[in-house]
Amino acid sequence: MKALCFTILIIFFIKCTNRYVDVSKSGVKDISQTHRIPDILAIDTKYPLSLKEINLHDSSHLVALNEGITSQIQQTIIDYYVNECAGDDSESNFKLKDTYIATIRLFDSQETIFMVLLNHIPSGQLTSKVLFYDNITKAFEGKTLDFNIHALYNLENGELKPSNLKTVLNITAPEIDLVDLDKTGHHAYKFTRLYHNGTSNILETTIVSISDMKIDTLEYKNEMIKSGE
Repeated sequence: MKALCFTILIIFFIKCTNRYVDVSKSGVKDISQTHRIPDILAIDTKYPLSLKEINLHDSSHLVALNEGITSQIQQTIIDYYVNECAGDDSESNFKLKDTYIATIRLFDSQETIFMVLLNHIPSGQLTSKVLFYDNITKAFEGKTLDFNIHALYNLENGELKPSNLKTVLNITAPEIDLVDLDKTGHHAYKFTRLYHNGTSNILETTIVSISDMKIDTLEYKNEMIKSGE
């Protein structure tokens, strides 16, 4: 019994402290046979990514994905449903498909980013998981990036709408962009989000690169911003 309690505490600690999630060792029970997994089509777009310009109802930019990529995205949704929304096998309170919004694909010569937009239940807050796919090896990097965007956007009537904070604070930076920090031609990826704790508003910028199947943080900045700045 003591060993069981210790294991649960360790799992809880890891879940709360890790910024990256290991997609190769999710440990989540396979519930794909008991739930209807959402069909996965990706919205194909280009850098820089500003979510305010994404129309979730426009089918003209939808692309089909191969089985391996589709399977990884579906597993990401399942992991989120079970681990972060406390979904169960019977879907007694809500359905797996209710947590999934859309997938956005950003292609680059080196890696392709798949941004999986998710709806947290019961809070209704908008978040995302970012998967990095190596175009050469045809494999996903070992971990996903948690990219929480609920302070910047809301989901209203099936569409992404800028939040009041994004408008009032005049935040115009794209959510994801390419950068070349060392001028070598090898791209890094710049993520911009707003952290809001009820009183303070902090603009967070994180630049990551992919090397040897690992996500490396090259730079992190945060800046407190006020209305009118």
